[in-house]
Amino acid sequence: MEIGEGTVIGPHVILKGPTRIGKHNRIYQFSSVGEDTPDMKYKGEETRLVIGDHNIIREGVTIHRGTEQGGGLTKVGSDNLLMVNAHVAHDCTVGNRCILANNATLAGHVSVDDFAIIGGMTAVHQFCIIGAVILHFRDVFSLCLEIPPPSCKIIHDPNQASSMSYIEVIVFRFEIWHNYRAERFNFLYVLLEYIFDTGEFSFLASSADFNTCDV
Repeated sequence: MEIGEGTVIGPHVILKGPTRIGKHNRIYQFSSVGEDTPDMKYKGEETRLVIGDHNIIREGVTIHRGTEQGGGLTKVGSDNLLMVNAHVAHDCTVGNRCILANNATLAGHVSVDDFAIIGGMTAVHQFCIIGAVILHFRDVFSLCLEIPPPSCKIIHDPNQASSMSYIEVIVFRFEIWHNYRAERFNFLYVLLEYIFDTGEFSFLASSADFNTCDV
């Protein structure tokens, strides 16, 4: 276990290694950092967790070490905010200046690039890649896509009862990509307004399980 200078560990935090935590992090109470993964392929091999500098890890966050099959390393960069009950599973890579909001969950082998924001109650399926500067809001069903930077998508599940529950919008952050064409977002706004007003999804392209429309 290696903890850099200026890092503050709150009460009732569990740390387990091999883990390296950088400088000037703050880890709040009841978090579990560096525990063995519950992944069934893990058989007690020596694997690692590496956390950078200036991260804020709020209450109840769980971050698991990697698996031998996944490269043996879970990595969290610097200047990130992991909010209450966020979960970073085995073999994940989180970049720099990312935000995982309350109860956001990364399954195993997920990669989240710099400046990405994962909204509250979001479950990201294993092996997904979330591109840089993605701002992702959604309800509690799983994200099972690779999302390049930057992008906007609308996905709906026809089995859900309420249109509000099965809209997903992924946009990138205006303060970063400020020169991107504003008219594309105007179109997205009009499209969402139409969907919420009418509940009409018939114009979206069909597939076996989901209707997907890139905008």
